[in-house]
Amino acid sequence: SAALVSKRWTLAQRVNQGNEPKCVGASLAQELSSEPVVIPISIPYTTDNIYNLAQQLDEWPGTDYAGTSLLAGLKACKQYGYIGEYRWASNVDDVVLSLSQLGPVIMAGPWLTGMFTATNEGQIKVSGTAGQIGHCYHFGEVDMEKARIYAEMTWGPHFSVLGWRAWFSFEDVA
Repeated sequence: SAALVSKRWTLAQRVNQGNEPKCVGASLAQELSSEPVVIPISIPYTTDNIYNLAQQLDEWPGTDYAGTSLLAGLKACKQYGYIGEYRWASNVDDVVLSLSQLGPVIMAGPWLTGMFTATNEGQIKVSGTAGQIGHCYHFGEVDMEKARIYAEMTWGPHFSVLGWRAWFSFEDVA
């Protein structure tokens, strides 16, 4: 079994999705520009291409809606030749191990009402009620000592007191 160590994967380019519902394309573009294998990307070209193809590949008919699924985004990345495979983590231990040993992790799921604003320490607390909003985000660091996972958000440099970054406790990722 691999030792769990704190690790921060260097991110070569940040992607700001602005007010567009392209978090899947933006987060995957950030992952492509991260260690351990940096793939040069062109922003917004890569983000838009991933998002647009993902909308054609996802489970919903047509493209006249906001957003897409992470699975469709991964399929788009594979079709473009950016990645050879993708794997799913089934629990927080898998996420922590992957971040510690393999590279960044992309997450997607409901974005609760209490998650839109980070605390004064930069923490995203999983709280509030679920609406119709989901979000895709890029985990680029694990801190084993503090039991934190850091997200490299795609909502611009003022998302939290840490700028683009914010963190989740291990318990909130579970």
